[in-house]
Amino acid sequence: MKELFNIETFRSKAKSVLNNKNFVETNEYILQLEGLLNEVLSGGPGFEKAEKEQNPENVENYKEMYQLLRMMCDNVPDMIWAKNLNNEYIFTNKAISEGLLLASDTTEPIGKTDMFFAQRARQLFPENSEWHTFGEICRDTDTIVLQNKAPQRFNEYGNIKGKFLYLDVIKAPFYDSEGNIIGTVGSGRNITHEHQLQIQHDQALESLKTQ
Repeated sequence: MKELFNIETFRSKAKSVLNNKNFVETNEYILQLEGLLNEVLSGGPGFEKAEKEQNPENVENYKEMYQLLRMMCDNVPDMIWAKNLNNEYIFTNKAISEGLLLASDTTEPIGKTDMFFAQRARQLFPENSEWHTFGEICRDTDTIVLQNKAPQRFNEYGNIKGKFLYLDVIKAPFYDSEGNIIGTVGSGRNITHEHQLQIQHDQALESLKTQ
């Protein structure tokens, strides 16, 4: 059986993540955050036991873990989220709530899907087909991850509020404390500028070849 959660162990892990000074330049920071997110959201024997025994101290420890995780996730520029098997959000950080879903806060996406927010955005300017196109030409990457049962990397892109957005996305299966897949967990980094520079570079090379 999985070991009970320990608040001191979690604090140590969180401190290690926060001390990663290269988190903006690397994906390691996000991968560590995804791991902590998995620990907290998947519950586990420790949380179930604390609730069953009505242990106030343990319940408070879990609240502290969640609040600490929330603060970490909301203070990074990358988008972080988790979904259930119905592709409904069960966690979103500030970056994805504001930058992709255009939600009012981080609680609004809970229980809703990407399609809900995409349709709502399109309805704002129905006469402008380019206002919101994000995800229209991308594969169903959540399904791919669930079928392969392994972390994978994708490029997802389209327009948000009429502006092009290109994301470097990492998704992985989301397991509960018993090892069952209960959804997906993911992160997305905005690399629109880098993508545009790469296009310009490729165009310049192609132009040189034709001269």
